[in-house]
Amino acid sequence: MNIQIRDKIFVFIGIFLLAVNTLFSTAIPSFQSVRDSIQNSELILLDRNGKILHEIRNNKLNRRTNWIKLENISDAVVRALLIAEDKNFFEHKGVDWKALTDGALRYFTFRGKRGASTITMQLASILEPHLKGKAGGRTLPQKWDQIQYAQELERKWSKEEILESYLNLVNFKGELVGIDSASRALFQKEAHGLDELESSIIVSFFKSPSGKENRIADRACYIAKVQESNVDCEKIKEKVRDIFSKTYYIK
Repeated sequence: MNIQIRDKIFVFIGIFLLAVNTLFSTAIPSFQSVRDSIQNSELILLDRNGKILHEIRNNKLNRRTNWIKLENISDAVVRALLIAEDKNFFEHKGVDWKALTDGALRYFTFRGKRGASTITMQLASILEPHLKGKAGGRTLPQKWDQIQYAQELERKWSKEEILESYLNLVNFKGELVGIDSASRALFQKEAHGLDELESSIIVSFFKSPSGKENRIADRACYIAKVQESNVDCEKIKEKVRDIFSKTYYIK
């Protein structure tokens, strides 16, 4: 390794450790409490016979429908998610140290940034607002707190609970939050019915919920290719084009 690069890394580690002078003390919520705290943004008024009279939104910022159990989410979605966000999810304990180190090396060798946040680390930032990075990224103390939170989350929750929560809490496209609202709005079907093509597309919104058509299509094609599925990239582009060409509604 180049001496200058090595020295930069050592300086980075030193600054990092100095910056972190307090331990993260926020209590980790239980999986049950997180699930119970989620409220449907769509209120439905029924008549005495159970027929729909009127639908009202009680949240003007986000559209969130039902919490969906992991067993009721398509396996194709989970496979696409792991390929796109965290291929070592079932091997690490909250932090992928190799990916984190590779990301630091890329940064200090001026090769740009590469995301190294695991699904658990991303979930930590959803559950704990102060861990969310700003436009310039997270501060060193924030990153360290995110790492600690993720490790503690893995000690208290199962992998399945982490996956289920992530898919129900993550922002998809625009105001759509959670796999149920996203699958209903973008594909007019429930999450258990999403196929490989649809799963590749819906997972592609994670990195950029407000991303442009070409970026989403390219990412979905990449995910489908890595999965070695029989999905044609042109069909993916056609479906993405259709999604962006019309106003969605939640079925």
